Amino acid sequence: MQAIKPTEQFLKSITISVIAGFIIAFPNVLWEVWRFIKPGLHKHERRGMRGNVLIMSFLFFVGVLFAYYIILPFAVRFLATFSISDQNENIWRFGEVISMVTQIVIAGAIGFEMPILVYYLSKLGVVTPEGMKRYRRIAIVILLVLSAMITPPDVISQILIFVPLMGLYQLSIAISRRVYKKAEAELNAS
Repeated sequence: MQAIKPTEQFLKSITISVIAGFIIAFPNVLWEVWRFIKPGLHKHERRGMRGNVLIMSFLFFVGVLFAYYIILPFAVRFLATFSISDQNENIWRFGEVISMVTQIVIAGAIGFEMPILVYYLSKLGVVTPEGMKRYRRIAIVILLVLSAMITPPDVISQILIFVPLMGLYQLSIAISRRVYKKAEAELNAS
């Protein structure tokens, strides 16, 4: 790798520190957001959100680890060995490598939050399990496009991110179904 600009290594070390600090502090950030929101909620709303900080933190860390240890090695290996001709040499800029790593890791972490997003959208009535099933084909295309956007241009990395995202989509359908069954049970009970 090469650092082309005099300040590139210094500025990227700050970027790495900020990103790493955010990843490490993510549970605390969620906890503080929860403490801010909690006083404005009714008792039954608070009860419904119990454990979300733990689940969101877990999913976030799983996304980070998956992206860093599974997707990134494949992406780097592909890009390092790809060459149009033998006359071209891959000499990477330090800043570009750090940007790629950051993009993949953050995208993986955010992508793994899908079940929580679907949970709340289902509670609000915006998403239904039937709608998610009906639009599964569209979701597959969207997830493939998203996978292509957040990974380098190799098919293996794209599939490696698509498969867990599709699994999370299927899990999200089950979560949405559970939310709707619980809402129906509460409606029938009253």
